[in-house]
Amino acid sequence: MLELDAPASYSTIPYQRNHGFYGREDQLRELNEAFQDQSSSPEIRTVALWGAGGIGKSQVALEYAHQRCNSGTSVVLWISSETEGEVAKSIREAAEKLQLDGYSETNTQEKNRHLVLQWLQTTTLTILETKWLIIFDNVEDDRVLIDNQPKVGQGDVLITCRSKPLAESLAMFPIEVTKFSIDESTALIFQILNRPAANTEEIQAADALAEQLGGLALAIDIITKNIKTSRRFNSIAEFLPFYEQNRRALGKRHRRGIRDITYSKDLDTVWETAFATIDSNINPNANPDAVRLMDVLCFLAPEAIPQWLFQGNEENIPEHWQFLTDDERFEKAKLELLDLSLIKINVETGLISIHRLVQQAYFDQMTAEARLSAFHVICALLRKAFPDREGETHLFKRWAICEQLHQHVQALCKVYAWMKDNELAPRSSTYQTPIRDDIWYMLELQQFIGAESLIKSLLLDIDTDSLERARMNRILMGLFERTGRSVRALECAKIEFDIFVSLDGPEENDLANAYSDIALDYLNKATDIALSHPEPGCYRAFNIDRFLRNRGRTKMQLKDFDGALDDFAKAEYYQAKVHGEDSHYDGETKHERAKIAALQMKLEEAATLNDEAMRLVREGKPTHASVSASHYRQGCVRLLAGKYDDALQELHKAHAICQLNEPTRGNAGESARVMWRMAQIYEHDGKVDEARTFLDVAEKIRNDLLATGDYAQVEDVEDSWDCLVGLLYR
Repeated sequence: MLELDAPASYSTIPYQRNHGFYGREDQLRELNEAFQDQSSSPEIRTVALWGAGGIGKSQVALEYAHQRCNSGTSVVLWISSETEGEVAKSIREAAEKLQLDGYSETNTQEKNRHLVLQWLQTTTLTILETKWLIIFDNVEDDRVLIDNQPKVGQGDVLITCRSKPLAESLAMFPIEVTKFSIDESTALIFQILNRPAANTEEIQAADALAEQLGGLALAIDIITKNIKTSRRFNSIAEFLPFYEQNRRALGKRHRRGIRDITYSKDLDTVWETAFATIDSNINPNANPDAVRLMDVLCFLAPEAIPQWLFQGNEENIPEHWQFLTDDERFEKAKLELLDLSLIKINVETGLISIHRLVQQAYFDQMTAEARLSAFHVICALLRKAFPDREGETHLFKRWAICEQLHQHVQALCKVYAWMKDNELAPRSSTYQTPIRDDIWYMLELQQFIGAESLIKSLLLDIDTDSLERARMNRILMGLFERTGRSVRALECAKIEFDIFVSLDGPEENDLANAYSDIALDYLNKATDIALSHPEPGCYRAFNIDRFLRNRGRTKMQLKDFDGALDDFAKAEYYQAKVHGEDSHYDGETKHERAKIAALQMKLEEAATLNDEAMRLVREGKPTHASVSASHYRQGCVRLLAGKYDDALQELHKAHAICQLNEPTRGNAGESARVMWRMAQIYEHDGKVDEARTFLDVAEKIRNDLLATGDYAQVEDVEDSWDCLVGLLYR
């Protein structure tokens, strides 16, 4: 047996030192501190690096192993531990490298294991700084450690594994290897390319690539080396579209030139290993519930997945998905994926996350049947979880729930589009319902551009004479109205109206809503339908308060102020029944009352009502268009009262909110109206240049919008500016 009297190097590290190794200072520091820890005095200290496949655990271990070799550790043994065959091969190499007495090429695996363990457990090192280090890389099964780890001796044991519970059970010091941040990923990309960031465009392209690769070290290494070795792309920006179209093929290591001498695996190999444990074709003991949980996770956004989303019920979940209704089975499936580091769970929030590349890779290998099954289930789960607007006309009080689910509904839309392009997407009302409710949430958040695009894509798959098409056109009408496009809004209202009127027996509330969206005579009919039902049916089954507010607004436009105020009073009565006192809708009616008071030159009353309206509509949404409208109207009241400084202050506040909302609103109509008013004040104050500048910008915006044909064109000057703004925000 070998005795070490002086430092000597005996190493079975399979890879050269990676001179392009990047970052990981925290993990290397933790490794050093853990192996030098003096809080206890075991003969062997065990540390485990854990994290998802491809995250960079082996590279950290490789760097640490070479550092230990360079700092005087005499023996460093590397045991590849994914399979029994790899373990046997690594132990044979260790026995051969150490020149152990009794070693022979004909030895059995057990004989070599006995020789190596005996040496590790009995060898006395005369220079303590040279104690041995053994690394068990990619441990999938704790039996590898039970059978092959020395129990005593003067050395250290480093383990790499995917499973956090495995790391915690095997090691005194478990250390997580986390994904790189965007900044770290971008810096690594440029380091691999061996060139500095050329310009802002190239940095932005690198950031975009880094985001798609999700901070996964192996993916960054492989994909960036594809750029480096290719003669086709002169920049990352040129490469990005190619990657998006060919991401799966690019996950393999480049076969041209010298093979990678610091790590041999590619992404396909990592995914095969990661998914093998839950694949019943490979593992007869695989848990089918864990497979199906992975299936549905592929249809959601990869981050911040609420566990309560998976609380299904027997009515909306097929039989082979019933584990979602059984807490114990769901916990087992979740913990299995957690053990394999296929998912993570935030200990503070309980939210599930899955790495985007793991998600993509798993989705790629799913069968068409599995995709369709998971699609139907996640549609049902989202439909059940996402707040609907049954009996209400807004989601504001439930925005917190909507916010948790919004990104997941949007992710489902993207997967659905892919499935449709690949002739896999079913026609499903369960899909349309959560999308429709999420679109309404987007309208409340004023994300009009995204909502409009989504609505138009959905309409392509909806029958032209169906109830769903009528309902979707009602939402599109609301979007057009809120952005001032009243001509387009009326077109949608007519489509909705024609469908509901033509169909036998549509729900009365649908029909009443269709009447409410057309004109005054039909508004009367909508109100009559609702009021034909005694309380509480008239306000629980119908949007009677909305019908009355709409009719009141129309009467106000026709200068029937008494009729309008009467409708607003009735609306307030029903608002309190449905939404409680001091709701957002009370703010709406006070806003309308303030407009009437201003038109009647009751300026103090108008100012008071505007203040009350602003207080109610800004609660929880200080940058909403209704808030900017209240500031605008207050500015107009102050202007009528000759308080020009106060008016300008209110208009500045309105303008700031309008500008903030323009990127998602899609036009600057609200800003133009405010600037027109500001120009009037500047002109009054003798600031001719400022007045001219503001008016020129405002008139250009108005003329450009009117040229689209989407906006009402009227003779009255003030009305011509109001027509650029939705009726709700005038």
